[in-house]
Amino acid sequence: MEFLTTSEAADYLRLGERKLYELVTTGAIPCTKVTGKWLFPRHELDLWVLSGLARPAGMLIAEPPPVVGGSQDELLAWSLRESGSLGSDR
Repeated sequence: MEFLTTSEAADYLRLGERKLYELVTTGAIPCTKVTGKWLFPRHELDLWVLSGLARPAGMLIAEPPPVVGGSQDELLAWSLRESGSLGSDR
């Protein structure tokens, strides 16, 4: 997991450090304090930003495509091709 310093997190989020400290104080942003310094997990910051996205009314969030794992089974590969699950580029 990659952690950002306060300065790096402020740059990453395009916020001033003062605003970032305000968010930390109110518990509004994911962070942890290690040896007296605030650290911000980049992945959690990404999720935090995405959780606040405004979407037009009626806009649906796209579902990720299903993932099928298996061995080099020819029957499985054939059935996936026939079902159209592999898309047109495979």
